Amino acid sequence: MKDTIICYSQIDNSYYIAKKIAKLQEHDNILILNDIKDSLEVPERLGFVLPLVIGEEEKKTKEKIREIFSRFNNLENLKYVYLITNSEINNYSWLHIRFEAILTEFGVATTYSNNIKMPKNYFKLNDKNNDIENKIGIILNDVNEEKYKLPKMRLFTRLSTNISYIIAKNKLTK
Repeated sequence: MKDTIICYSQIDNSYYIAKKIAKLQEHDNILILNDIKDSLEVPERLGFVLPLVIGEEEKKTKEKIREIFSRFNNLENLKYVYLITNSEINNYSWLHIRFEAILTEFGVATTYSNNIKMPKNYFKLNDKNNDIENKIGIILNDVNEEKYKLPKMRLFTRLSTNISYIIAKNKLTK
């Protein structure tokens, strides 16, 4: 199996992105994070499409990702792992750092990471937002070419990501 996308979607934004990417990659191998119960076949490329979640949802999501990686029978065939986040904000490096920490536990590293700025409400997607469609196209091209891209990390990465996390937490909980 070449491609698998695992997504977690509270208001369908992540699922919308995952469906678009899978359709353009000509497969339908999308797994919903909370529905995975069995052992998994390891694909060559594994994508995660996740919203920026805070607090208790973040803890549950991290535990579920750990559980999923423990269900893979052998990670040798895994060549490319990508993370696509979506939120109202553009700074997602703090989520990438937290995601990377989980993968490190299993000897895996992210090779591509990107964010799509999405409306807070899924139903606003019906307005045919060209920016979102264009960004999905760019991401798909990058993933198909297996480009290496991680979030830009500033000089004081840990400090800036913690500040971004606090700002996002305040913005997303309002």
